[in-house]
Amino acid sequence: MKYQQLIKAIRKASQDLDAPLPNLDSAGDVGELLDSINSLILANRALLCKNSKANHYIRKKTNQLLDVIGTIPLKPEELEDDILITMDPIGVVAESFIQILEHQRETNKKLELTMEEIKAIFDAVGCSVLVVDENMHIQAYNDHAQRLFTDFKGEWKGTSCHEIVCRDSRLQQECPFRKVLDSGQPVHFPDWPVRERFFDIVATPVKNKEGKVVYGVLLYHDITFQKQAANAIAAEKEQLAVTLRSIAEGVITTDVDGNIVLMNRIAEKLTGWTQQKAHAKPSCEVFWIVDEKKRSSCINLPRDVMVEGKSIAITDDTVLIARDGYERLISANAAPIYDHDQEIIGVVMVFRDITAEKRVEEELLNARRIESLGILAGGIAHDFNNLLTGILGNITLAKMTADSGTPVVEKLSRAEKACMRARDLTQQLLTFSKGGAPVKKTAAITDFLKETALFALRGSNVQCDFEIAEELWATEIDEGQIAQVINNLVINADQAMVKGGTITVRAENAKISNSKKVPLKPGRYIKITVQDTGPGINPKDIKKIFDPYFSTKKTGSGLGLASCYAVIKKHDGYIHAESKKNRGATFIFYLAASDAPVIDLREEAPDTRIKQTGKILVMDDDEMIRELTSELLTSHDFEVAVSTDGQEAVNSYRKALQEGKPYDVVIMDLTIPGGMGGKEAIQKLREIDPAVKAIVSSGYSMDAAMADFANHGFKAVVPKPYKAATLLRVIQEVLSGNDDQ
Repeated sequence: MKYQQLIKAIRKASQDLDAPLPNLDSAGDVGELLDSINSLILANRALLCKNSKANHYIRKKTNQLLDVIGTIPLKPEELEDDILITMDPIGVVAESFIQILEHQRETNKKLELTMEEIKAIFDAVGCSVLVVDENMHIQAYNDHAQRLFTDFKGEWKGTSCHEIVCRDSRLQQECPFRKVLDSGQPVHFPDWPVRERFFDIVATPVKNKEGKVVYGVLLYHDITFQKQAANAIAAEKEQLAVTLRSIAEGVITTDVDGNIVLMNRIAEKLTGWTQQKAHAKPSCEVFWIVDEKKRSSCINLPRDVMVEGKSIAITDDTVLIARDGYERLISANAAPIYDHDQEIIGVVMVFRDITAEKRVEEELLNARRIESLGILAGGIAHDFNNLLTGILGNITLAKMTADSGTPVVEKLSRAEKACMRARDLTQQLLTFSKGGAPVKKTAAITDFLKETALFALRGSNVQCDFEIAEELWATEIDEGQIAQVINNLVINADQAMVKGGTITVRAENAKISNSKKVPLKPGRYIKITVQDTGPGINPKDIKKIFDPYFSTKKTGSGLGLASCYAVIKKHDGYIHAESKKNRGATFIFYLAASDAPVIDLREEAPDTRIKQTGKILVMDDDEMIRELTSELLTSHDFEVAVSTDGQEAVNSYRKALQEGKPYDVVIMDLTIPGGMGGKEAIQKLREIDPAVKAIVSSGYSMDAAMADFANHGFKAVVPKPYKAATLLRVIQEVLSGNDDQ
């Protein structure tokens, strides 16, 4: 190597190392030149030998060569290439120095390339990356982090992590990443809130060769949008769940194969299946619906919807059979469920229990039928009862004139019984009439039930058992009408058991709340049940048994159960029947309980020990009734006057009052065709004499004056037809002041 080449190499090395260049021009000989090289090497030794065993070895050898070179006094012109190569240590040092520099340059280039690749990978990560030291100071970060936390304007490197991310110094001591650095274990925080945002964070410790944690790498993935979307979906699901829970209809969804996917609570209640147990089961196994009449097979609504590709509605005669066998009438709608591509992915079925509605419809239909019958009944009741009153009265008078124990008296008694049976038939017709509310009395009905049922079973081979609550509440009833109900139900049960059997009559207290099964106002009721052990009622007939003129008996009139229905309805109660084949029939009716004072229902004859006389005015449009009543009362020492209508009665009463001979009692018919009736006449009489004692008597009324006589000014009521004993007893009570007012 030539002298000038060595100088050139030294200059280049000085530039590469960014070290001060020695004054090479002043070097007079090789020794001075070597001193310059030595100074250069010593000045830049740290750069050449930092963290490298190889450079340390070269430095050692160079120092040894420099020591040798320092002892050789050669001049420049004496230096030849061959000698430098083979003998001169300076050439070896220079060549080694150049090689060191070249290796360093290559290493730096590789490091720069590697760092660029690392940075590219660092920035390409799809989330924010922070590298923090053991003090949580940021040492590196990627572009994604800068874009995420754009509100921080200061220098990132060396800044505490919480100042950039959390922006709250109070969180510095509570930071969970501090624990990661301390424990040296990676950790995952899937839902970490930071300044109204949410992050999925993975923290990984970086350790040195000694296992000490020197850095922590934090990966921040912003999940705020996903969180909001998840919350929105959760809110929507909750809203859907609340909606499904709140609606009063059952909802079931299925997949395209008709398997159950979802059920709401109403659907669970009506079918008897829970969502969990019904899931993935075929529709017909859970939602078992059949035609009420055919009952051949399950109606597979999901399959029908899938076949037709449109909505299907079922409104009539469809029965849902629950898991426990309980049957309900329902209406249902089924519709396909579409996805975004308008492909059917399932079926939704919405249904509701219409059993109560159907029952109300049937009640309304029965009421209309009964109302039409009532128009007919009301038209004939008044005249018919007047005739019966005349017949009964004349029979009574005839018995009074005949010798007791003779065949005539016996025959008259039979005729009297026949009239009373005719009265019962008329009473059945009157129960259908519009108006004519029952004449109620508050009564304890325990004995009444027993006596009425046993009386109806006289001579029968059927046994009657009673199950009556000891502290049965009192109730307000028209004893004649309720006796008619008990009588009809017991006789029907008796006739159903031709070979004998048992009738059970139960009475118990019942509190009714809001219930669809019993269409009654909430309150206290007496529940009365008449149950037999006969063959039961045909299912196809059970809906018609309360219809007027419907009967399965060859000799039946079809009015018995219809009159029961009408009576209970007018008592603001409810009656229905239950029956299963070969397991007998059960009739249940409800009567409102009452806290009013109890009145004895037993009809009492007048007290013969009390001899009462007085002046009585009888107002009736029927001449036979006037004559009969006058003769009957006269025979019991009463002074009797008669009038044909209300105006005549008012005039007669005023005249007697003015003469100082007032009437003690006035008996008035309520309905006077073409004239003033008792309802209007009593008001005029009270204007004349507020203390007037009047008894209303009628066989039929379109208003409630017969039932609510006291509020209309009357002291008592005697429905037609009546026995003489009944009329005399009521007169006796009014005269003595023991009236019902």
